[in-house]
This record gives sequence, C-alpha cells and structure tokens, in this order.
Amino acid sequence: MILLFFIVMMILLIFFSLGTIKLMSYYSFWSKITDDKLRRVSVGATYILINIILSMLFNFVSALVILVHADLFTLLFRYIFKLIGKKKHLRWKLDIGGILGVFVTLVYFSFGYYFAHHIYEVNYYVESSKIENNYKIAVIGDVHIGATLDGHEFADELKKIEKEEPDMLLIVGDFIDDETKKKDFLIACDALKEFKSTYGVFYAYGNHDRGYLSTRDFNSDDVEQYLSDANVTILKDEVALVNDEIYIIGREDKSKKREDIEKLINGIDNNKYMIIMNHQPNDYENESKSGADLVVSGHTHGGHIFPLGFFSDLFGINDLTYGRKEVDKTTFIVTSGLSGWSIPFKTNSISEYVIINLEKKSA
Repeated sequence: MILLFFIVMMILLIFFSLGTIKLMSYYSFWSKITDDKLRRVSVGATYILINIILSMLFNFVSALVILVHADLFTLLFRYIFKLIGKKKHLRWKLDIGGILGVFVTLVYFSFGYYFAHHIYEVNYYVESSKIENNYKIAVIGDVHIGATLDGHEFADELKKIEKEEPDMLLIVGDFIDDETKKKDFLIACDALKEFKSTYGVFYAYGNHDRGYLSTRDFNSDDVEQYLSDANVTILKDEVALVNDEIYIIGREDKSKKREDIEKLINGIDNNKYMIIMNHQPNDYENESKSGADLVVSGHTHGGHIFPLGFFSDLFGINDLTYGRKEVDKTTFIVTSGLSGWSIPFKTNSISEYVIINLEKKSA
C-alpha cells in the first residue's frame, strides 16, 4: 500500500510538474530569458531546489505531496485565468494563476498541519445487555511516534486521556514506524507504564510496528520487550478476559499470517461481551458472523490526504475508512489516529483519540 502510494505520487508529480514547468517558462519572470533551453533548465533547477527545501523542512514524501498539490492548483488557476482572459480580451501582466496556486497551497496545507497536530476527543456510545457494569474505553491508533508527536508530546496526550478516567486503553496498532527513534519510543513506553486505568493497556500490532526497513536503532524483538516492560498486554491472535464479562481479542495484523477469527474465538463464552482489536478494517463480514459485539480499528488515518478517503470508499480498499458502522449486531469503529504516517498534514481527517462509553442496556 505504501509502495503503491509512493508510485502514484511520483507519477502525478512528473505529470503535473512538466505542465507547471512549461507554464512557468512563459508566464513568469523566467520568460525574460530569451534562450529557450536555458529558460527551461533554470525553471527545472528552481523546481528541484524547492523540492529539496521542502524535503529538508519535512521529508521527501511530504515534499512530493505538497508539490503535486501546488502543481495541480497552479495549473487549475492558470487555466481559469486563461479562459477569462480570452473571453474578456485581457492580457494579464502578473501571473495571477501561479500566485493563487501557491497561495491556496499554503493555506490548504496550513489547515492540514493544524488538523494533524491538534488532537480532538471523539466520543461514541454503545449499549449492551451482556454487561452488568458501565465501562469507559479509551482507544488510540496510528501514533507513529516521531511523525507529529515525539515521546514527550505523546506522554502529554496520554495525560489528557488519563483525565477521562478510562477503565482501559486499547492501542490498535502502528504505535511506531520506521522513522521512530529508540529514545522517543522508550519515553512513550514510560508514559504507558505510568498510565492509570482500571484494567490496564492492551495492544494489537499494526503493519508498521515491526518495521519495513532496517533503519531503526532498535529491532522488532525490542518492541515487544519495551512494551511488556511497560506492563502493556500484547495480544497477537490472543484473548484476554477483563472483569469476567469482557473479552479483549487482539488480532495479528493482516500483513502477517494470522488465525481466522472463528478459530481465534473458538471456545470462548458468547454470553460475554467481545471486543476485537484489528488494526486494518478489512474483515467485517467474518467478524460480524463471529458474534463480536465491538470491533475497533485504525490504519486508514481517516483518509489522511484528500481524496484518498474517497477512493478508499469507492474501490472498497477498506470496509470502513472512518467513523462508526453497524453490521448485524456488531458495532465497528475506525479511528483516524493520534497522528499519521510520514506526512505531517491531514486534509481529509483530524487527529483524535476515541472514548467509547460502553453502557449496560436497560431491560
């Protein structure tokens, strides 16, 4: 999925940048350069320099995303003003389309930066006749320590969640990724160890947690060790019983070999409330048939960058991109995450932690 995203962004960048470079040659101060070859080389060099600067400010992937949007906005506004000029017989002295393209890109990603870094609390209410007590369940996912939150910043967010006095904390994967530093990870684990809740912290792996590359200063064995040392209950196709009335079922990530959900829950008491932690929201049919009461997921980042969420829904890449969905007697909830992978902007979603208020259903 990551490779596909990278390839698509590269294709879009090449496609749009060629058009933008051509237009920049004729509609900006570069047009004063009379030598056509020198003009195009100058524009291309400037374009590469902008890419390098953005990569230094953020990272290469973010630079790709920003430039694709800048190209698209620039081409769009230049085309609009070209049509206006033809219709009104006007000749623009300034490159208004280019100026607007840059301005809209800055505003657009300023909002995206805010929504990625400002973390909201989102509440859901669920009822069940299977429980005798009410529970407040905190859910976080896709923290990607190091993307928008370092270890200390995550600890600060965890303190905010702790003030809600949750009975348990569920971490639905992608707590870390390839860019996470050991120092930040250990600080985050210390914060989890000090986190106060009635029944503790439960963890299910995501596709990034074990790492795709060998660039981190810790390995996948360290991940499990550090989390265990922080008193986090790691569930890899495993089941934990809480207060003798709630099963927490942590599934291995879809990217790894894992048990079918029916086999995983075989033998447990169906009269007790069942919560499934599944990082990727991709097995709704089987999970609903299993008799699960609640399934919590992350992975999608709520669509992260527009229009990824739209295409995810259109092509059924995930069973749900964001929010809540009922299938038969099962409630599915997908969080957009506390952060997001690599790109420190969110233009299709917000950053959030989830509070699920699980209440006893009145007779």
